[in-house]
Parts: sequence; C-alpha cells; structure tokens
Amino acid sequence: MKKETDDTVHFYSNNLLQKLEAITKAAVTLVAAPAGYGKTTAVRDFLKRREEKSPGLKAEWITAANDAWEKLNLKILNFFEKIDSTINVDAEIYLILDNVELLPDQCRNKILEGTRQREKMQIHLLFLSNREDAVLDPFFSGSHQIIRKDFIFSATDILQYFKMAGSEIRMEDAIRLYDYTNGWIAAIYLQLLSLKRTGDILHSGAAILLMKSVVWDALTQEEKELLLSVAPFRTVTEKQLAYVLNRKEVPEEMKAVLDKIPFIWKKETPLRYEIHAMLQELLTERLTDYHDGKRAEIELRAGDCFKEQGQLETALCLYWKNRDYERILATDMRNISCVRNGDARFSKMAEDILQNCSDSLLSRFPKQGLRMVIHLCGRDTREIQKEFLERLLTVFNQMNVKEEERRHLLGEWTLIHALTRFPDMEHMLSEIKEAGELLEGKSSVIEREDPFLFEIPMLLLLAHSTPGNMDRSVATFEEAINLYSVITNGNGSGAGTLLRAEAALCKGFFEEASLYCYKAAYLAGSNQQAGALRATELTLSLIALCTGGEEGLKAATKLLNHFANEEINFRDNESLTNELISSAIYYMMGIETGDQPAGMEASQTCVPWTVILMEPLKEVYTFFREKNYVEVIQYGEKLSEKLAQSDSVYALILIETILSLSYAKLEQAESARDRFMKAFSRAMPDGFILPFYVLWEQIVGMICMWDKQTAEEFLNRETVMRIDRISKEFREKWRSYCIDYIRIKKTMESEIKK
Repeated sequence: MKKETDDTVHFYSNNLLQKLEAITKAAVTLVAAPAGYGKTTAVRDFLKRREEKSPGLKAEWITAANDAWEKLNLKILNFFEKIDSTINVDAEIYLILDNVELLPDQCRNKILEGTRQREKMQIHLLFLSNREDAVLDPFFSGSHQIIRKDFIFSATDILQYFKMAGSEIRMEDAIRLYDYTNGWIAAIYLQLLSLKRTGDILHSGAAILLMKSVVWDALTQEEKELLLSVAPFRTVTEKQLAYVLNRKEVPEEMKAVLDKIPFIWKKETPLRYEIHAMLQELLTERLTDYHDGKRAEIELRAGDCFKEQGQLETALCLYWKNRDYERILATDMRNISCVRNGDARFSKMAEDILQNCSDSLLSRFPKQGLRMVIHLCGRDTREIQKEFLERLLTVFNQMNVKEEERRHLLGEWTLIHALTRFPDMEHMLSEIKEAGELLEGKSSVIEREDPFLFEIPMLLLLAHSTPGNMDRSVATFEEAINLYSVITNGNGSGAGTLLRAEAALCKGFFEEASLYCYKAAYLAGSNQQAGALRATELTLSLIALCTGGEEGLKAATKLLNHFANEEINFRDNESLTNELISSAIYYMMGIETGDQPAGMEASQTCVPWTVILMEPLKEVYTFFREKNYVEVIQYGEKLSEKLAQSDSVYALILIETILSLSYAKLEQAESARDRFMKAFSRAMPDGFILPFYVLWEQIVGMICMWDKQTAEEFLNRETVMRIDRISKEFREKWRSYCIDYIRIKKTMESEIKK
C-alpha cells in the first residue's frame, strides 16, 4: 500500500544549506541534535547533491548502534582498504559515523590514524550524535559544527515547507505551528500528515501525542501487535523480523503493514525497515503499558535475536532491563564494558547481578561471576567488590567440580583479589605470584582488552608510604604490574615502566622521565593498552609544563581545559599564568576535576584511587585559590591528620605545603615555617621537588619572613638552589607561551567577528 503523503519532500533553510555546504571545506564535522531533527536525512541529501557535482565522490556510513567493536573495526579497515585500492587521490571522500556517542575510543583513534596516514586525500569525517553535549567533547574542538538551532524551522520556513508538500497554509497558521512545535521538523511533519488526512491541524505541542493520533490510532489491533514486536529495534532486518515472529519467512501481508506506516522506511538490498526515533519512542511507551509478561517476552526475544547476531551490548541491555540473570551470565561478556540501561554503566549491572542472582546460578557460571566482580572497582563499589569476592569464594568451595578446575577458579579469584590489596604492594605482589602458580601462568577471565585497573597517572604517589623508600616502592609495584600483565596476556603493559617516569618527574629529572614515558608508550601501544597510553600522554604533558617545550605545552593546555575559560582575564598575563599553573597543580596532584581532560573517561571505570584518597584536597585547593586562608587552615589541619594515617607521602607533602603558605598569608611566620619544614623534610629523603618549584615564588616570599640567618642557610642548600633554577626556567618558558597564546586567541576572535 502506498503511503498517503510524499515523505520525499525535504525542505532546508538557507542557513542550514550554508552549514551543509561548509562540510566540503572541513576535515571534521560534528552534527549534533536530538532525535527527530532530520540530521541523517539532511546529510544524505547533501551528499546526493554533492555527488551530482563530484561524480567520483565516495561516501561510507558506519553506525555504532548495531555493531560490537570488532565489527566496527572491520568496517573501518575495509573502508580504508577500499579507498586505497579504488579511489583517486583527488576524489572527495566522506566517512560518516552515526551515533557517535556510542563509538568506543578505539574507533575514534583508528579513524584518526587512518586519516593521518592518507593526508593527501580529501577525507571528510562526519560524526552524527543525538546528544547535544557532544559539542563539549574536546575531541571535536575546532571542528565544523551543525547543531540543533540550525535545524529549527522558522514560521516562514514552515510556510514554504507546507507549500512544497502541496498543502498551503496561512502565515498565521505557520506562526501558531511554530509556537506549538518550537520549529521541530518531526512534529511539523506530523502536523502536515494530519492536515492531509483530516483537513485540519492538530494544535498540540506534544509530538508523541501527535504520533499516537496520526499513526498509532489508525492501526488495527493485529497491526499494533506486529509493530510492538519490533519496538526494541531501530532498524529491523528481514532476518530479525522473522526471528522475533518465530517464522522461517516474513509473510508478505506483514511486510505490507510495515510499508504503509509513516515513519517506517523500507530499504532494499538487504531488505530492512528503518524506524524513526520518535516512532520508536512511542512504541517503547506503548510496550511499557503492555502487561509485564508480554512486554518481557517481546524484549527478551529481541535480546536473543541481537545476541545471535553478535550485538551483545544491545542484548545485555534488554536482558538486564527484564532482570533475566541467567541469560546475562550465559552471554560471553569478554571485552564488554559499555553496556547501559538508561544512564547506568556496566558496573551498575554487575552490582545488580551479584546482589540479586542466586548462588546456584553463580556456580553454573563461575567465570562470568568473576568478570562481574572486575568491574566493581569504583569509588562507590570497592566494599561491595570485596564482599562479593568473599561470596564467590564460598560458592567455589561448595561446587562439586574436579580439583584442577577448582584450582584454576581459585587462581582467577586470587588474581582479582590481589588488586584489592593496593596500596599494600608487598601483599599485592605476593598474591599475584600465588595466582600465577595456581593458573600455571595464564588467566582465562581477564583479557588483554579489559580495562586495566591501575592506569591513572600519579598512582605511584599514593603507593609510596615511607619517606626514603620510594625506589623500593617503585620496584615492588613495577614487578607486581609486570607479572600481572604477563598472566593476563598484556593487560596493563607499559604501566610498570610509567611508574619509573613518574618517579623521575617527581624528582625533577625531566629527560629521564621522558625516556621512560616513551618506553611505556611503546609497550602499551604494542599491546593495545589505550588506558596506559592515555596516562603516558598526560604524564608527558606534565613534563612539558615543566620544561616549556612548545608542542608539549600545546598538548598540556588542551588537556587542562582551563586555558580557554571565559572567566580568565586574558588582558592580564600574570593572571593567566597563575591560572594555568594552578590548573597544572591539580594534575600534578593526580586529582580528577569536573573539567576532565580529553581521553580521561576511562578513569571513571577504573580504580579511582587518586579520587578516593586525594579528592578532599580539591576543597582545600579551592579555598587557597579564593584566598580564603582561614578556611584552608581549618579544613587543612583535619585533612593533614587524616592523610598522615593514610601513609601517602606525597599527599601529606602537598597539604603541608599549602598549609604553610596559608599561615604565611596570615602572617603567622612560625607556624608557616614549621609546616613547610615538615613538608620539605618529608620530601627530601626521596628527592621530591615537584610540589615546591611550581609554587616556588610564593614559597620564597614565605621564607623571607623567617629570621635572616635561617632563611639564608635554607636558600643556600644545593637542592634548594636546584629547585630555584628549575622554577625560574619553568615560569619563564610558561609565561612566554601564555603571551603567544593570548596573541593567537585575540587574532582568532577578530577573524570570527569579521
């Protein structure tokens, strides 16, 4: 049956047409707007028009919603192989990635790497996202952006759109439509359908109610049930449809039903039906109103279909929504860490499973239970992780299995339990060795591609607990990580060497730190350890902050994210310099902030030890920046006692240094000196100078408050003179870079205004 309206009529405002044409001049374009704004249609129409002008144009679409990482990776590789073998160097090439918010980091990195390797080709990358906040992702900094406001119809646009579709309306009707729909094309299209069918415009601002009135209410009960059976799908293939209907083939009459429904588009070769996001939202709402048994049956059947076709993340979401723990545990969850149910992360699913599934179910799927526990490593789930490890140990001991299988399960359990020992490295190393013996060298639970639990920069600073004992701490921690990496086929490779880089950085040996970083990056890259690579990049950026290297400084400022903050007074060089250095201190502390640097998302799914122990420093530091020194002292004194009990040498050095400067600002010279000397004496056995040279100008001002002889004796120390020299070089190079940045920024702002 033919649809009653011509849905091929697509109208675009002049502004949107100009934005689309600008894609041809951009290396990267982000198209970000909620569902129903016509993003995909607009891009497809643009490419069609462009193809008429450029016959050799090549466009490749990759959608993240329906594929696991392995399939995405294969599509990306196939794309680059195809253009290498068949495309002329001068041809226009477009790679479009839909649902970018679902793309794993590996996918982005693979695309950028492939594009860089083919710089001579005109490759345009288009990223489509349903999330408006995608524009805030540092990954898209500097990209051409088409956002929601660009898709909004004005009243004049609505008038012209209806005229093109053969349904002329008056201007006052167009104005009312604009008021009701806020210019949302999907809602306007529903109004057009209503006018064509009923001769009247439905004056309702709720697009879903419009969809229900125009689409849902026009269906028979049998047609509604057919539509509900595909509610979990955004695009349903003929094979998937046959699966959920439990038939060998889809009857022609059922295909005809789907073909006649507006907002469902039939695509050929292979046959599939694309369901508009707004219609899918209505179907999800209708399905929720179904009685629970029928709804669960439909969703679980769809989950089984997704699982059979390798779309495991989607299958797990449907299983979890219906709390079918047996189906979840029977699914191979290796390399899966991004399953979502609403806004919940994989760790939330793991926590729910282990809290609510039975011991008998865990005994049937013991390794899956262990994989669940791996992901309970966040700040809010550490205690839960330990609790479930004990529960799993009880389950394993009660299982009726062969001794060899029990030994291997105990080895996997011991390997995971060893990680909960941090920062007690001696015990952690001992348990990893024990696990290696039980497993005979290899784990079958932890894979190389799994998140590595110790890939956060500056972790060493928390692991080090005894002044003067850092070299031993590094050696023990490095041995533990390296052994763990061997047992897990490369998981965590490079992280052990990164510890050496961090130790050298803390001592001010920047060249040595850089060499260790490059070695760590090589090891991590060879074993595809993206998390360790990110940590290495951040450490290199911190080294760049210290040495003033131009390229490194650019990378560092991008990571810090503060340098473009509108609150900074760019006319005041000194203010900007202090703001940037203050931001650097955050990351030298190892503290994560609300303004996370690019590529640090993975730290949210890893053990956030720095957050667990050092997050309180953020509040002290905020008081310090606001020059609220009384609050610094009141809060800092309590925190100093707490940190002293944690045995973190570096954390206590930081808080004592900030306390000493706060006392100095309040002209309490004796307390300032006592606090500073406590920090300094705690740092010197290991040669730590990092906290001091960053704040050196303020520290020297405080030292001048001491009696003259004490101040001179201190400033003439060999270590102190080295700190002074490094500090002067650091600030001189950093200020120079800031001045260059201000000049470049002002030039860019002028060009934008023009």
